Amino acid sequence: MDFKGLLTRLLERVDGAVAGFFCGMDGIGVENVVYAQGIDAAPTEVELTTVLKTVNDVAVNLKTGSVSRIILETEKMNIILEQFSDDYFLCVLMKPDGNVGRGRIELKKLSKKLREEI
Repeated sequence: MDFKGLLTRLLERVDGAVAGFFCGMDGIGVENVVYAQGIDAAPTEVELTTVLKTVNDVAVNLKTGSVSRIILETEKMNIILEQFSDDYFLCVLMKPDGNVGRGRIELKKLSKKLREEI
């Protein structure tokens, strides 16, 4: 499967998207596409994994069920994490004025496709 192509198409569909990641829950990236300068893929993937694991731990402790999506809106970046299996997640990074709604929809569609293939 052409993961780089899938991520590239996702970024092309989301206004303001600057990076996309397909990662394992072990913090190791499967594939990434980065358009913005200053984003180093490997440490970013590790940090994103840490965020997702931490929020998953909180969800378990609160007995709210498993986490499927996290949306972080920060001063300089919007980040959407979409966990689509126990082992993998997708992420898109966007400029602050990026289209978060479209990012969420596109990640959901790609997650479904990958869930069926992997």
